[in-house]
Amino acid sequence: MKPTIFLRLLIVLPFLSSSVYSQGWFWQNPKPQGNELRDIQVFNDSRMVTVGVLGTFVETTDGGDNWNVRQYIGNTDNWLFSIYFTDDNLGWAVGGNGKIIKTTDGGKTWINQESGTDKYLLSVYFVNNHTGWAVGRDGVILNTTDSGMNWQFQTSNTTKNLYVIFFSDSITGWTSGLGGTLLKTTNGGLSWNPINVNTSATLTSIYFIDNINGWIVGSSGKVLKTTDGGESWNTLTITTNPNLNDVYFININTGFIVGEAGKMYKTTNNGVSWFSISSGTSKTLRAIGFASNGVGWAVGNDGMIVKTTDGGNNWIYYTSSAGETDYTSSVFFINQDIGWVASGNFQTLNGVILKTTNGGSDWFTQQIGISPALNSVFFINDRIGWAVGGDAYHSEGIILNTNDSGNHWHKQSGEFSSLGSIFFTDSINGWAVGNYGKIHNTTDGGFIWNLQTSGTSKDLFDVRFVDKNIGWVVGLSGVILKTTNGGLTWIAQSSGSNDHLLSVNFINSLIGWAVGFGSKIIKTTDGGENWVNQNVGMAAYFYSVFFNDYNNGWVVGANLNSSNGLVLKTTNGGTDWEINPCGTTSWLNSVYFINLNTGWVAGGNGTILKTTTAGEPTNIEVDNNSAQIPKLFFLQQNYPNPFNPTTKIKFTIPQSPLLGGAGKGGFVTLIVYDVLGKAVATLVSEEKPAGNYEVEFDGEGLPSGIYFYQLRVGDPESSSGQGFIETKKMVLIR
Repeated sequence: MKPTIFLRLLIVLPFLSSSVYSQGWFWQNPKPQGNELRDIQVFNDSRMVTVGVLGTFVETTDGGDNWNVRQYIGNTDNWLFSIYFTDDNLGWAVGGNGKIIKTTDGGKTWINQESGTDKYLLSVYFVNNHTGWAVGRDGVILNTTDSGMNWQFQTSNTTKNLYVIFFSDSITGWTSGLGGTLLKTTNGGLSWNPINVNTSATLTSIYFIDNINGWIVGSSGKVLKTTDGGESWNTLTITTNPNLNDVYFININTGFIVGEAGKMYKTTNNGVSWFSISSGTSKTLRAIGFASNGVGWAVGNDGMIVKTTDGGNNWIYYTSSAGETDYTSSVFFINQDIGWVASGNFQTLNGVILKTTNGGSDWFTQQIGISPALNSVFFINDRIGWAVGGDAYHSEGIILNTNDSGNHWHKQSGEFSSLGSIFFTDSINGWAVGNYGKIHNTTDGGFIWNLQTSGTSKDLFDVRFVDKNIGWVVGLSGVILKTTNGGLTWIAQSSGSNDHLLSVNFINSLIGWAVGFGSKIIKTTDGGENWVNQNVGMAAYFYSVFFNDYNNGWVVGANLNSSNGLVLKTTNGGTDWEINPCGTTSWLNSVYFINLNTGWVAGGNGTILKTTTAGEPTNIEVDNNSAQIPKLFFLQQNYPNPFNPTTKIKFTIPQSPLLGGAGKGGFVTLIVYDVLGKAVATLVSEEKPAGNYEVEFDGEGLPSGIYFYQLRVGDPESSSGQGFIETKKMVLIR
């Protein structure tokens, strides 16, 4: 049987305004964002751009007063390792899986270029608007002479990873990498010759101030210097031997190096000697750059951005994180404006409570310095709330209460082991659960807490009640407990698994969900008498579940394949779950929605993200008179994946001046290939206008295995480069 194909036009909007693509989740903490940043380009005193993981692009045009944050630029969720602009508008970025993207409007929009490799590309450099190079893993060197319309392989004669490329003029360049590898070309890369620098250190950054004076830095504090154009290199070593990531010189004498743990070094004598200076952060710094008059920036892990205005003598934060939290454990809102998060700090091991009164645009610290760390926060109205926590050794727990909206928090009396969750049905009836099977109950708002008999010694992670009598607790090794009398007795229910269950949510006395390790999502429609597994087809840890109603729900956690944060969404009660791109590498611990569209997620590195569109990307109006149609190509990952036998593929065809202007998307093909490159199904092959499309692919009749689907619009491989091409992988499982 041939694969079945269905095509449905979702949206084409002919309104008198245009739109740009915006992700459905946006950063509220840290600010401007919290993903790792890998490279930087400083244009002048006011403008700086930087790129990083998950296609992150961050820009300021006013010296850091305001920030433009975009993710998945070029429709990629790959890491972007390097960026290079030849002028204010023309630039390239390279990253994972051979990704090369180009912008001609200063980074507002990006188009994909075909690199011809799936190797990670780690550095890009252009000597003019047409000629450039990219290098990466396994010794890959690529060259273009037509602005990236075509990329050709150059012979490196090495299989070592190459981390950086730098040219001092149009034909003279260097690339370096793993195991002390250093290559030089004097003919634009027609040949690359190895240079012995007598080190096994990984060489991560190269900088030449002119054709003869250059420096290289790398692992274990390695610093190399040449004063004869690279014919010979002198070795210096930073005394504390940190791993060094980038080197930059602002003139022949003055230069800077950045590295792990916020290390920063400066020289004022042409690199003969280096001295340590304070960067103001302990986060690893990945890249550094300067404008011409002493204004400089450095970027690194966890979204860290620091700036100097005095030539590097003093550096100040431009990344802010409320309460200096390392992780957020729990988020709770009572309306669209007022909410709290419970969090902690790995260094101090103390708990932190943050509050917002404007929907999360600003967060301020209500309580800090609490010991131990806090794991859960809950409010019954805008004044009365509780928070619980515990130490890493499970020996000490804490319950805090506020009656004035969190302005003051008071420790409630009692002896508690570490507590993971708290829930109240009204101002007096509440439960807190924690380690060793402990369930604590109060009937007076927490003045007195009584221990209830759980019947288990397993650690308990979450508790939920639908009224003051009926509730559930979940925990270690698949434990589920239910009570129908307020906890006087707890009855074990079978989850059907030994996977740890970390969160539970019920919308009434019959219908609920629990989630946990082992990609576990289970649902009941009979109050927990029977629990049915809901398969999501991926390796994940799920830490929190929330449902608005019978159909609309959310699960958050960690994607174990990518090690990124994960948001799943369902609109049919969990029969189907789809990935909702959230744009963070931090694992997510908590999710809360106050209506179908507005919600928050919280997780590692103090991450707080918000959506006002149910996690869906939006069209944002801008000031011109074009039709309101998409402005970016976008090929989504099929869902579900793996699948059997059907899956859906969504893609976006934008307005594109390259393809004829407003509303004309171009000739579109969407073809499925097997692992041998044989086409097994043509899903689309016709002229399509701009819009958002969805294709259902039925793999009935095809064997199990890996398949690839490729979207092609226009003619991206022509000399004009007018078009788009993108390929993604999917798995059919019988």
